[in-house]
Amino acid sequence: MKKLKTFQMDPTGSAIWKIDEISQNLLMGISSVYCYLLAGIWNIKLGAGCKFYGLTHFRRYPRSEIIVGNCSIFRSSFRSNFMGLNRACGISTQRNTAKIKIGAFCGFSGTTIRAYENITIGDHVGVGPNTVITDFDGHPISRQTKEIKSAPVVIDNDVWIGMNCTILKGVHIGKGSTIGANSVVTRSIPEMVIAAGSPARVIREIK
Repeated sequence: MKKLKTFQMDPTGSAIWKIDEISQNLLMGISSVYCYLLAGIWNIKLGAGCKFYGLTHFRRYPRSEIIVGNCSIFRSSFRSNFMGLNRACGISTQRNTAKIKIGAFCGFSGTTIRAYENITIGDHVGVGPNTVITDFDGHPISRQTKEIKSAPVVIDNDVWIGMNCTILKGVHIGKGSTIGANSVVTRSIPEMVIAAGSPARVIREIK
């Protein structure tokens, strides 16, 4: 009991922090093994050194393509990101010609990525919690037509996307730009700027 009390009264909290860190690493190890196996079943190409905290959901339409670069991190567990995840990460293609390509050293938290046509994400891209990246409307917008509108999405290297954002079809976000939290990006954003709002607009340049 004395040892337990000493442990609880640790003034720096270092002991309990270490235990939590160990549990998170254990979760990451188990989740990563499972997600690599799941990706193999879905014939998804995962690069070396990717880490998964909690289970990422994969869904690859037959003959479509999903490629993830080396050392990317996917956080689907609430405990892995205390900004507040409301869902697991999900990556899916919606038809046989669709393609998703994610670069190396990217980070995603509770992120949904779904492609009907083409989504390309560069290297060193960070995506905050609960963001959706999609290149199509999801369903016809009119009862009179079955047409689903789509256009490729491109996110260049070194982009940061804040939490709760939505990146819609046809958008190209330039290298080094930042998208503010809760933004809806409906049109392309140039490189090295900060953009925010609904719809997102450029606020200032990054110098």
